[in-house]
This record gives sequence, structure tokens and C-alpha cells, in this order.
Amino acid sequence: MSSFSPPLDMREVIWLEGEAWRLREHDRHAATACYELACTHARELIVAEPQQADTWYRLGSMLYTLGEWYLEAGDHAAATTALDGAESAYTRQGEAETGELIADVVLRRARVHAAAGRPLSAIVDAQHAALSALDPGWPMESTARVLAHVGLVQLIIGGDPDLAAAAADRSVRGYLSMSRTFDPAALAPAHAIALRVAANVSRVVHASAGRDDMARAAHTLVMATGGPIECPGSEYIRANQPTLARVLAAADSGVLPPSFTAAAPEDRILVPAMRCDAQPGLGLAKTLARLQFAVPGRDQILLGLEAHALFAAASQEGATSPQGQSGDFAPTWAAVAVNFGQRMFEQDDLSAAADAVGWLNGIIGRLVPRALIDSDVRAVVLDCLHWQHRVHAATGDTKAAGRVSRTITTLTDPAP
Repeated sequence: MSSFSPPLDMREVIWLEGEAWRLREHDRHAATACYELACTHARELIVAEPQQADTWYRLGSMLYTLGEWYLEAGDHAAATTALDGAESAYTRQGEAETGELIADVVLRRARVHAAAGRPLSAIVDAQHAALSALDPGWPMESTARVLAHVGLVQLIIGGDPDLAAAAADRSVRGYLSMSRTFDPAALAPAHAIALRVAANVSRVVHASAGRDDMARAAHTLVMATGGPIECPGSEYIRANQPTLARVLAAADSGVLPPSFTAAAPEDRILVPAMRCDAQPGLGLAKTLARLQFAVPGRDQILLGLEAHALFAAASQEGATSPQGQSGDFAPTWAAVAVNFGQRMFEQDDLSAAADAVGWLNGIIGRLVPRALIDSDVRAVVLDCLHWQHRVHAATGDTKAAGRVSRTITTLTDPAP
């Protein structure tokens, strides 16, 4: 046997992967089961030989594909699990080696979150993918592909339409700049899909804002790339999805410079974290959090989404030490998550409310140690826990409600 032949077990993984693709043509359920089995075998190989980088890469790639298959099937929980696994497998190899692969995984997970009605999770993943894709070392077409989907995710989840259009427009310009005689039909399938997505987002947002020339240009590109896709329409956006600039003007806040809300057609700001640097971003997030309680419910949702994205970016970037995070902005971040979740709960959007509950678990985890010794922090945590308990009770999740009840008891009557 040649020394270059893969081990028998790896050959089995490769065979199962190929078999899954063959089955997919006529039996997608069987194909997915076969692919899951291939992933299981890959994990077993990793347990036996954890230093084999190729196996980690193969597992990450298969889980990435599995995430898309589950997304297409509407199984959002399984898709999220698969993509979490793909991110973990790639991260194991170091971000310098797999940064672009990780960003692709995170982008796909953002699409899953958006489809599942988890706006807080979707905006964080979309934002992370966009910031990664803007690295100067990325190929132009890869950046354009990511930004197209980032624009659509932001539009679907009720984000700022100006940011959605800015990301989409940057994507379109990236694709158009690749050749003097641009031909959409010459693009690889993934890029053809992305250009169609970007053109659609650009068209509906510009039409909603009355930017007719830009909307017409985008419409021409829409028709050249396969036609309309399913996304919010211009009339819906105009009536129900305000821009941050519009919300702040209506609130008459007077505390934020116009540079924070540069409107399309400018594309300097593509996601909330690009409104300013990390440290000013914390101040902006706190300002948006305060403004939540002085505007109508629809506007509160956008302010909460924006503030959450800024807090998440600061947390991911380590803008402060862990102690500073807990003491500085975690209580405000928790209040944002509760208010956002409550607005969603009032609209019977239980998926979005549950998303807020999930984020609160992590935020509260930072605060609990201090809550045991600080009565002010304890009051914040207890308010959050009581809200979580109401949501769990309303959705019939008795197990989760019981866990929250026990935590409430611990904080209400801490051991001496």
C-alpha cells in the first residue's frame, strides 16, 4: 500500500461524504443522516489522533456543509449545532490559518439565526463576519460575497436599513469592479447568488427611501441576476423599519454626532460596530440604551438591536478587562436584552424573546459573583431572572423555569 494512501478509517469518512452527496439528489433525509455518520467517524478519528490537522479541517468543512443542509430543511437548532461545531473545529487550528473559514461559518450561522427569528444572535454573527471580511488581505470577491449576505441578514431581522443597503452596495461595487465587461453569468454559483442578494437588498432599501435612481439601477441588476428574492419589500420597510438616523431625530436626542448615522448611499458604516471605535462604542451603546425608554416600541427594538451589537463587539474585542466588563456595561447590556426581549414577547415573537433569554444567561453569568456582595447588582440580576422565569413559564419550559427559580432563591437568600 502506498504511504500516501489515507488510513482505512479516513477512507470510510471520504466514502460516506461522497455517498451523502449522491443520496442528496433523490433523498435528502438519507443524505443528511449519511453526512452525520461521516462527521461522527471524523470525530472518532480526532479522538484517536487529535494532532491530525487534516481531520480537523475535514470535520469543519463537513459540519459547515451540514449546517447549510439543515438550514435548507428548516431545522435551525440542528443547523446551529453543526455550525458551532464547524467553528470549534476550525478555531482549533488557529485563527491565522482559518480566519476566512471561520468567518464563513459565522456568516452562515447568522443566516440561520435570521431564519430562526433570533435577531440578537443574528446581528452579532453578521457583524463579526463583516468585520472579518473587510480585512485588506481578503480577496475582493470573498469580501463582496460576505457583505451581500450581511446586508440581507440585517434587513430580515429589522436592523437599520441604511446599514443593510450600505453593505449590499459595497458588495455590488466589489463585484462590478472585478472586470470591465462584467458578466453575472460568468460568476461562480456562490458569487452569483450573493450578487443577486445584494442587488435585491439595494433595490428595496433605496426604493423605500425614495432614492429612485439607485433603486432603478439595482433593479436592472436584480433582473440580470435571476430576479427578486424573498425579503422585506420597500413599502414594508418604509412603514415598519426605521433607520437609526430617523429614530434619533424623532427622539430629538441631540447627543450624537451625525457621523454615527451616515446614511446610504455612503458605505462607511456597514454594521453597528463600525459607527465608532470600541471605547466610544460603549458610550454610544449606553446612550442608545437610555434612549430606549423615551421612544415608541418599534423604535425601542432598533435601539436595543444596535446597543446589543455594540456591547457584543466591545465584549468580543476585550475593550475592558473581564472585571471592567461586569462592573461597567454588563448591567446596562442586561437591561437592553430584557427590554428587547419584552418588546418581542409582547408581539408574540417567542423566538426573539427566547434569543434574549439566551443572551441574558451569559450576561448574568458575569454579574452573579458581584451580585452576591453588591445589592445594586443583585437587584439588576434578580430583575433579569424574574423576567426570564416569566418567559420560560409562558413557553412551558418548566425545566428552565426551575433552574431560574433556584438561582433566584440563592440570590435572595445568599448563604452567610
